[in-house]
Amino acid sequence: MGGLRGGIEGFSAAELAFVTSAYFLGLLSGARITPAMIRSMAHLRIFAATAVFAAYRMTRRAGIPASETESYLGILPTTSPVAAEAATAWSAEQAEAERDTNDAPH
Repeated sequence: MGGLRGGIEGFSAAELAFVTSAYFLGLLSGARITPAMIRSMAHLRIFAATAVFAAYRMTRRAGIPASETESYLGILPTTSPVAAEAATAWSAEQAEAERDTNDAPH
């Protein structure tokens, strides 16, 4: 899915290949390093350190401006697939109607 989105965003094939390779390199190295870390320290310490690092990384990211979130559709995780599809279709229709009214000559 990242490759599709990267293509839409205008990344070159070489950039997408590098990012994908780095992802899997991290996956494999993490799978090799983590068991050794767990053996050398207690598993709770590793979990706590990972949680702290993840929380720190989340605070370092810039928030998405509200003007750029129009394509996101807020639905609950318990929503059925049928309701999610209906909400997505409704949202697309609303966005198209709004675009048409904004494009109409005044």
